[in-house]
Amino acid sequence: MTINETKNLNGAAQEGSFIAVDGNKNIINPSHAIFPIIKHDRNGFICLIGTGFFIAENGLFLTAKHVLMDVLDDNGNQTHAISLVQFLEGSYVIRPILKCSSHEVADISVGISAPMASSNGKTLKNKLIKLTSNIGEVGKGVFTYAYPKTVIKHSAKQTLHFNVDYYKGFIQKDYPNGRDKILLPGACFQTSMYIHGGASGGPVFNDEGVVCGVNSTGYENEPLSFITPINTIVNLVLNDVGTPNNSTGQISIQELINDKFILYDDKKF
Repeated sequence: MTINETKNLNGAAQEGSFIAVDGNKNIINPSHAIFPIIKHDRNGFICLIGTGFFIAENGLFLTAKHVLMDVLDDNGNQTHAISLVQFLEGSYVIRPILKCSSHEVADISVGISAPMASSNGKTLKNKLIKLTSNIGEVGKGVFTYAYPKTVIKHSAKQTLHFNVDYYKGFIQKDYPNGRDKILLPGACFQTSMYIHGGASGGPVFNDEGVVCGVNSTGYENEPLSFITPINTIVNLVLNDVGTPNNSTGQISIQELINDKFILYDDKKF
C-alpha cells in the first residue's frame, strides 16, 4: 500500500486551516483516528467503501450505516470480508470489522473492530477525537476529513494509494425529523461541503475541531451534502462489549459516555 498518488477533487481545503481536538481540547493528528474502510472480494482484491473514525480506545468506531451495509445482501447476509486500515507512525495495520449496531432510521452505525496488539501481544489503545451534540447554527463553518482521493489500480498486482484530505463548507439547514421518507428519513443537516465517493462515514467537525456529525450523502461535484448528527447514536446498544463497570456484555452508547469511554459533550462551546 502506498500514499504517493492522488487525484484532484472539488472542495478540498488548505491543509492546516482546520483542527481536530481530543477530550482535553489538545490538537491531534486526525489521520491517527480516522481511517478508510475496505471490503475484500473472493479474488483477494480490495475496494474502498467509505471512511470511519474511532470513538473509544478499544476499537469502537463510527461510520455511515450504508457503508457497512455495502457488504450485506438483501437478506442481511454478509457477502464480503470488511476491514479498516489504521495508519500508525510509518506503518499501518488492517483490522477486521467484527460486528456493528446500526440506527433503525438514521444513517449511522457503531462498529466493533478486532483489537490491535503490539509485537509483545499487549493490546494497543486508539487515538480518539471528541464528539459533541452541538452541530452549530446555520452559517457556521464545518469540515470533514476523509479518503475520497484514494486511488486503486488493477493490473498484475493491485496497488492502493490511500490519500486523505479536508473538505470545508457551511451549515445550510437542519432537518431534525429527516429530509424525506425514503432517502434520508433520519435526522440530518444540510451543508455546502463536497462529499465525494469514499467520504461516506467520515467525521464532520464544527469550527471548534469537535465531531458533530457523520457524512451521509452528497452529490458528485456539487457543493451540497447531508450529514447525520452525532447525537443519534446515544441510544444504540452494543453486544459483547464489557467494561469495568459493566460485565454483562450488553451496553448502550449512553452508558459508555457516562463511564467516560467515549468523549462526548452535549453542551454548547
